[in-house]
Amino acid sequence: MKYILILYICTLSPQPYCEQDQIVNRKFSNYYDCITVGYLNSYRHLTEMYDRDEVIKNKLAIKFQCKKIGTPT
Repeated sequence: MKYILILYICTLSPQPYCEQDQIVNRKFSNYYDCITVGYLNSYRHLTEMYDRDEVIKNKLAIKFQCKKIGTPT
């Protein structure tokens, strides 16, 4: 089974809300590889795309998902 990594940007204030922000252009051969890269990409995406004040003001967070693609072989 293959997986893709999807990142969501979320704001926790005033009402929690998330929207799809990025699909990482890479396929993973297993869930473990996808999830560990998800943690690394979440941190990098948050710190590179948004400045500290914007993160604090809007209470931004990254949520991510490793989604199965294709059919099992």
